[in-house]
Amino acid sequence: SRTTIREKLLTYLAHQARAAGSQTFTVPISRTALAEYLCADRAAMTRELARMKEEGLVDYDKRTFTLYAENTGAP
Repeated sequence: SRTTIREKLLTYLAHQARAAGSQTFTVPISRTALAEYLCADRAAMTRELARMKEEGLVDYDKRTFTLYAENTGAP
């Protein structure tokens, strides 16, 4: 299990990218449901996503994400 919200997000997004076979994909759940799935506060998760976007790790528009992170920490 991952400890930080960033680790949880990167692991989840990497899994979704692998499942889609592309770095750009649409997540099947809302932000609220994603926060519940990751056992994270929705506001904190949204702040972390904004930081990750600023750092160039991800880009997103609503439920469509593009993952730029090379080392996601995902198994």
